Amino acid sequence: MLNMGASYLKDLKKTCLILHGQRPLILISVILVLLLSMGWKVLVCILKSNGKYLFLNRMVYYDEHGVFNTIIVGAIGVILFFIFHNKKARVLISVLCISALLLSISVSNAFWPPDREYFSFVSPDKRTTLIIEECSWLLGGWSNCYVEIKPYLLEKLDSDITTDDGYRPFSAGDYTIDWEDNFVLITYGFGNAGIQKESVLNLSE
Repeated sequence: MLNMGASYLKDLKKTCLILHGQRPLILISVILVLLLSMGWKVLVCILKSNGKYLFLNRMVYYDEHGVFNTIIVGAIGVILFFIFHNKKARVLISVLCISALLLSISVSNAFWPPDREYFSFVSPDKRTTLIIEECSWLLGGWSNCYVEIKPYLLEKLDSDITTDDGYRPFSAGDYTIDWEDNFVLITYGFGNAGIQKESVLNLSE
């Protein structure tokens, strides 16, 4: 056991020496990760302010989990750890970064994203693709509607599709879609005693 412990400490010390020698490369890599993450967040915010969203891996990107927030906080912590060599400063940086990471994770979990399903519908003339994002959370049910303007880029449409008790009309096939020149009429099941509701999507906005 003593030999194994000594061997482990020796390997750990060797790893630390290697990492110490690679400090400039590690620092540059972390800075690049930080810049890319911040750039991604800025891009998403700019698109969202204009009613547009990225559509990646068959889902609309919102980042409710705060993945990039966590990456940014962690990267800043590593950079500060490299800059400040004072032991007390490093301890303070570690405490602040861990606290910020825990806060980011807690806030993200408090606003846990709803369960989503996606459905695509193409117009009869093949010129318009409608994306329906069907959501449910607790006793609430609703759907967000988007139109594809470019590959991987959607524009959100004004819609008022809501259901009772988390009912999913699109998953249940309880809907009809009528395409007109400048709008789409969606008739869907509300989920309560066979009630049907309608929502009109304006495509000319």
